[in-house]
Amino acid sequence: MRNIILLGFILLLIISHGLADQSQTDQENHPSPDAPVPIAFSIVGSSNPGINLFYNRTANLHISLFSGNVKSVQGLQVGGISNFVRSDFSGYDATGIYSRVGGDFSGAQVSGVIAQVEGDFYGLQEAGIFGYAGGNFFGLQSSGIANKVDGDFTGLQVSGIKNQANNVKVLQIAGVLNESNDVHGVQISGVVNKAKHVRGVQIGLINKSETLDGIAIGLVNLSETGSVNLVSWGSPSGTIHAGIKFAPNNYWFTILTLGNTQGLEEDQILKVFQGRMGFHFDIVPRLYVEIDLGGGNSFSNNLSEWNDESSYQSVIEARVSAGYKIGSRLSVFGGVSNTKIGEDLSWLHQDSGELRPFFGIQI
Repeated sequence: MRNIILLGFILLLIISHGLADQSQTDQENHPSPDAPVPIAFSIVGSSNPGINLFYNRTANLHISLFSGNVKSVQGLQVGGISNFVRSDFSGYDATGIYSRVGGDFSGAQVSGVIAQVEGDFYGLQEAGIFGYAGGNFFGLQSSGIANKVDGDFTGLQVSGIKNQANNVKVLQIAGVLNESNDVHGVQISGVVNKAKHVRGVQIGLINKSETLDGIAIGLVNLSETGSVNLVSWGSPSGTIHAGIKFAPNNYWFTILTLGNTQGLEEDQILKVFQGRMGFHFDIVPRLYVEIDLGGGNSFSNNLSEWNDESSYQSVIEARVSAGYKIGSRLSVFGGVSNTKIGEDLSWLHQDSGELRPFFGIQI
């Protein structure tokens, strides 16, 4: 009886050991659904798990002929037309037309038309037409038409037409429009820069903000905390200028002016259009000092000479002035200017400048 019990115990040990070996073999042949698969390939990635074997899998290499649909990617993804990764992506993505990631992305995403990430983005996003991130973005975002980031953007955002982000740190460059809430850095646009609060620099034809703690360089610079004034000044020699002054804050301004200036020839008076940029310094209450530099082009007062190229001359003028505020908008000012005129850039090396006093009014 004892021998029978001992034999039975030995048989149980052998059977249990065999079952353990078989279980280990099964795990090796059929890995856990959470374990990454080395390669996932599809012609058309279905959203039906029964048809798409890689629907709930993480792939190290994901290749699709027309479209692909996997849970996540850790490595490389290549697609002919479109790819959809429903969770996170880390690595490199190159898709012909449309690439979409439902989670966070870290790495490089390149798409011929649209690159879309629903979560946070870390790295490079390059799209032929439209780039999008639903969370925060850290890195470089570039597209041919437009970029949009619903969260905060840190890095370089470049587009052919429009950039949009919540808060921007570092740099935005757009062919037409940059738009954001807070900017800590630089906005550069071919036409319009728009932000609520700017701490840095705006460069564009039109710059608009609610508050500007920095510099706005453009033809029109507007801020809700700044001012827009009419200015006019003249000199005893007979030159006179009038224009619009944009002061988006209390220490930086730009002026667009049209007026007359003395030409290179004696008694020659030319019309001149200039854009000016300068700094404003409050000395004591009501008393201030301004320094500005203007550049533009002059042309003859005689219409018959407009076809003559020599009648068009480059003009640059530097001014230093002191002013007194009579009221909230009204002030008077005076100072000295130095004007140089020439037909080409060689005038920069000529001693053609002359100091002239001027006096003016600002409303």
